[in-house]
Amino acid sequence: MSNRIDEEINIKVLILYFLDKIEYPVEKEELAGACCLELNEDYFSFSDCLAELVDSGHVTESGNKYSLTVKGKTNLSALYDSIPYTVRKKAEKLATPMKNKLSRLANITAEHSNENGVVNLHLSLSDGKGKLMNLEIVCANEETAKNMEKKFTKDAEKYYLKMIEMFH
Repeated sequence: MSNRIDEEINIKVLILYFLDKIEYPVEKEELAGACCLELNEDYFSFSDCLAELVDSGHVTESGNKYSLTVKGKTNLSALYDSIPYTVRKKAEKLATPMKNKLSRLANITAEHSNENGVVNLHLSLSDGKGKLMNLEIVCANEETAKNMEKKFTKDAEKYYLKMIEMFH
């Protein structure tokens, strides 16, 4: 029984550690992939531990995205030394690309609205300090708007540079 409790504590500490390193709200699937890979744990154990962290107020959930709370950060700092150095290094290596991806997505807005049959698309790109581009487009329909949202999100920087080239 003690071994199972130790495993759960390890999973919970690793979840807190990943969320701390990533610094952005992260989807459950991405967090699960990193944590389960690191601890060689099954998805169900991970899900149970994540749910307990949410229930205890260490982690907050909003729209299938999870973030570290102040309580979680405080408890993590108290437990930091219990995380083996090799686990911390591997977790940081796994968290870095995830953090970079989420940081990039946080600087891109691609959304549409449909008001009385008029589909308005809003696209913007920021560098984290201010907006580089802000564009409003009227689309023929919602399918077109959704297509444009996907393409812009995937290659926002490319579209921004093309706009600059067009007017240069």
